[in-house]
Amino acid sequence: MIETMADLGVLMLLFIIGMELRLQSFRKLLPLALGVTLITILLIASTVALFTVYVHGEVPGRHC
Repeated sequence: MIETMADLGVLMLLFIIGMELRLQSFRKLLPLALGVTLITILLIASTVALFTVYVHGEVPGRHC
């Protein structure tokens, strides 16, 4: 019951925020948001790749 109420509260909050968002301000921030997202994805992928090279593809603590 409490989880349902919490979910409804989050849903209402997101709905209210969505109503207050103007399309022009969203369009203005879209390139910045996409740029930050792309940089984040590249940073995570490169970190994982470097870690994989560092451990020679072996997962520490894994016993097969």
